[in-house]
Amino acid sequence: MMVSIWWKTLTAKLVHAIAFCTILVGFLAGCDKDKDTTPPPKETPGVTVALSGGDLNADGTLTAAALSNLSGHSGDPILNVNFVHTKLSDAGLAQLAAFPNLRRVDASGSRVTPAGIDKLKKAIPEVTVTK
Repeated sequence: MMVSIWWKTLTAKLVHAIAFCTILVGFLAGCDKDKDTTPPPKETPGVTVALSGGDLNADGTLTAAALSNLSGHSGDPILNVNFVHTKLSDAGLAQLAAFPNLRRVDASGSRVTPAGIDKLKKAIPEVTVTK
């Protein structure tokens, strides 16, 4: 009989402890309601192709292999090309006019001039070129 009373008391306390923990967890989970739950912005959509100095001819134009690589992405909705610290020239930049899905060109450290950038922007108004 004594064990039965002890068991009922222990069971009642255990049930109360579980209920308390459940309420506490629910309360703590709701404490971050002021936290911004907006998902982070997505990266620029599309495909980014990085081309190096080996993808350029001595005059700063794109090699046939580089053009072939870019042509493989002509069906993608958005194409971004990086030419960081290369010998890219205005003539090489003009070759990119063949890709109407081009939206961003990073030509940092290249030989591209503002006139070359303007020429590409006339062909593809949506393109952004970083010099």
